[in-house]
Amino acid sequence: MNVFFLLFVFPLFLWTHEPSFVEGKLAGQLGNQMFQIATTVAHALKNRALPVFPDLIHKKQYAIETNYRHVFFRLDTRTLPSQSFHYVQEEFHFKPIPFWGNMSLEGFFQSEKFFEGYRAEILHLFRPSDRILADLKHLYQDIMSHNKSVAVHVRMYKDTFPEFHPFVKWDYILHAMNSFDPDSLFVIFSDQIEIAKKALTKLCPDKNLVFISKNPHYLDLYLMSFCKHQIISNSSFSWWGAYLNQNPDKIVIAPDTQRWFGCNYPWNTKDLLPLGWLEVKRRIAPKRLLTTRVECNQSKGM
Repeated sequence: MNVFFLLFVFPLFLWTHEPSFVEGKLAGQLGNQMFQIATTVAHALKNRALPVFPDLIHKKQYAIETNYRHVFFRLDTRTLPSQSFHYVQEEFHFKPIPFWGNMSLEGFFQSEKFFEGYRAEILHLFRPSDRILADLKHLYQDIMSHNKSVAVHVRMYKDTFPEFHPFVKWDYILHAMNSFDPDSLFVIFSDQIEIAKKALTKLCPDKNLVFISKNPHYLDLYLMSFCKHQIISNSSFSWWGAYLNQNPDKIVIAPDTQRWFGCNYPWNTKDLLPLGWLEVKRRIAPKRLLTTRVECNQSKGM
């Protein structure tokens, strides 16, 4: 079905005929918000309802205002009257979401299975604006035109705790990089870019490395998506950088999903990666974990 009809004509028809709606509750940073929005849009379209996101104009935390202006500006932000049902995700892995007219969704929804079958609509909603696309071509044309570019996301979680968000370790990064041709262009993104630069220039001096810094986060996301392949971290941000990549021959390498979160987040991550992505399983515990005691809550999470 025509994407324009699904996203614009069909919602307009529903609005003029008193439609049901699905409101998406937003929390977390950009990658988390994209999961929440994609799930809400798919659930609404599947049930002939209208997806709405009033949090985009009413919430001030999580950089929502910036994300709305640069990524989510195509979404409907109207606040609609009374909700009949508020759905809260109880488990991290995929479970079908029931539908009630005039409902809201709250959760992480970190699996493509929540919006499977609606990839074209999701890509259409999240595509970069003409201005962002022009900026990327002006600044990074050499990267965007390179036929062996590989986005490498080094998420270090410096300000959090390993029992919640552990770093994937350099052995994973190097193993993934060595899976590509020697003449590949590795485009490095990181929340600690200077640390990543120091480490990678020492660990792999013979590789073609480019380090990206001082960009807004949404620009990094789109640049990541325009690389031909991706090496992602345990991060929803680089998950979306890989998902938005429309190269039909892309290779996406991901870390062990059983170690995606730390021991304080004992969540079932079996549905986290789409089919076709390559998961690098870790066979032994790294030495640092063998010598460092980490206190973990025993309470159950999602």
